[in-house]
Amino acid sequence: MARSSPMSKILPAILLLCIFSVFRNAYAEPRHYTTVTKSQKITLHPDYTVSYINHFVFDIIDGRGLIHANRSIPIDHINELLSFEATVTHMVTGKVIKRYRPKDLMDKYYGSSSSIYSGQYLKQLILDIKEFPVRVEIIEERLSKSNFF
Repeated sequence: MARSSPMSKILPAILLLCIFSVFRNAYAEPRHYTTVTKSQKITLHPDYTVSYINHFVFDIIDGRGLIHANRSIPIDHINELLSFEATVTHMVTGKVIKRYRPKDLMDKYYGSSSSIYSGQYLKQLILDIKEFPVRVEIIEERLSKSNFF
């Protein structure tokens, strides 16, 4: 009677494990939900004010990537928002789903410990989108009356 080698018992288990890992990776969820592209133009003016033009493009695959495109812009007596535009476009159909302007941003006030109202607040863009995949393109222009970081 012929004896079976230990290798002949292990080989089917290794083959089964390889097949399982191939199928598991084929149906795995994506590991990233957003691709981000950013460009920024900074201009120092003769009066030492600084203007920032930020351009963001977020390609969002599903709802877990929405948090990446939310924006919070600090506003106070030194920093102001000159312009803001955001466009949400469906990546498959090319249809514009929604446009955001400065009036669509929410104000969230935050104060200092010395007074209830300090004049500091955030302009926030919080996206609530149900269709995916989408491309969110944001162009914002800010002015800082100080050139210190």
